[in-house]
Amino acid sequence: MLGGSQIIISSYAVLRNDGLPRSFQLRTDATGVAVYFLYEGKQVVIAYDKWFNISDNIRAIGLTIDAMRGIDRWGVSQMLKRTFAGFKALPKTATEPGWWTITGVMLTASWETIRAAYKEKVKVHHPDKGGSAQAFAILQSAYETAKSKCVVRRIISMLAL
Repeated sequence: MLGGSQIIISSYAVLRNDGLPRSFQLRTDATGVAVYFLYEGKQVVIAYDKWFNISDNIRAIGLTIDAMRGIDRWGVSQMLKRTFAGFKALPKTATEPGWWTITGVMLTASWETIRAAYKEKVKVHHPDKGGSAQAFAILQSAYETAKSKCVVRRIISMLAL
């Protein structure tokens, strides 16, 4: 309703096998939620982590977007554009390799392929197997990012149905 496109919701919500969030999730320290989308051709993000559960943070983002829609409806759209200047998504640094490069899979790889590649890389990079702690930390970070991207892809594909 705000005019955004390519919407991605990112969180650490635990999902069921069908890709939808589990109800009654245990409280966790990672309750933050980020909503990425394109607004007038520019990538923006609204992130929130004030509340103690993911659903409350999603609700807060929804109310924020509703308030922004009000600003647009009330004819002060120039103010809305200035508001979004503060929500610009940070670009990924050019020197930082993507998770697919680190895990050695294609960007569109399935979760099973990603997991198998990760397990093979662990055999090489784990400190107990002679690898460095830094290389293993980078691999772990790439694996977690890949996992979250697969979850987002599953949710988007279900929303498209």
